[in-house]
Amino acid sequence: MYNRRSRANPEKGHRSRDCYECSTHKLTGRYKEDKCCTHNISTKAVRELVLEAIRQVSKYALENEEAFVQQIRKEAEIQYEAAAKDLRKKIRKDQRRRDELDVLLKRLYESYALGKLPEKRYEALSAEYEQEQAALEISLAEDQHRLEIFLEDTTRIDQFMELAKKYTDLSELTTPMLNEFVDKILVHAPVKDPKYGRMQQVDVYLNFVGCVQIPSPEPTAEELEELERLARRREINKRTYARRKERERQKKLLALEQAGQEGKTFLSAMNQADG
Repeated sequence: MYNRRSRANPEKGHRSRDCYECSTHKLTGRYKEDKCCTHNISTKAVRELVLEAIRQVSKYALENEEAFVQQIRKEAEIQYEAAAKDLRKKIRKDQRRRDELDVLLKRLYESYALGKLPEKRYEALSAEYEQEQAALEISLAEDQHRLEIFLEDTTRIDQFMELAKKYTDLSELTTPMLNEFVDKILVHAPVKDPKYGRMQQVDVYLNFVGCVQIPSPEPTAEELEELERLARRREINKRTYARRKERERQKKLLALEQAGQEGKTFLSAMNQADG
């Protein structure tokens, strides 16, 4: 997402702005290709959500370490299992091909040794097989390393625990805290809830543990009452806005009718004068 900032201009009725906007929509919109929707989020909201995510996860991790470790390991296994499965499948396939090339090279040499294959043909084929085998060895080494990283990622919880213990003051989001805690942030397009209005999902991925969903306690009676109050207020605002728009529409219609009547009167007067 692009960060967009602008200063306030009271003369034109513009307020200061600091937000993030969807880069995909901005870039594709220039070529009339809408590959995403025009969604944005204020920088202030992002910072508040990131700080709250760090607070909640750190607090839960320190107070419920055993449950936290189990949860992260389970989520990591689910997250990486599909990728690791595909990687293992590719490794097995490459290993089979490497073994096949060993057999082919052996048979090729036997044919050459028995005089069944010309030297030039033997050299060309053996060079081709050896080149493919060398590429497979490099690919296998890289894939094995990637697989090891997948497995290591499921056991890096202790590094997050050290980080949570390091930052005892989480009253303000600082740059070092942001760099050490946050891996990435995904901002989804907003949706309109019929009851609560505009809602937007933001996923905060923390280093070492990913996007953690902390078990939420049951909302208190006061919190439920506040949610209902907000829902009622939004409904009232919605009805007020609808009534205002209807009044404006009726006013425009009346003005058009009056203008039409005045036009008819003017034309009638002109006809009488001509008569």
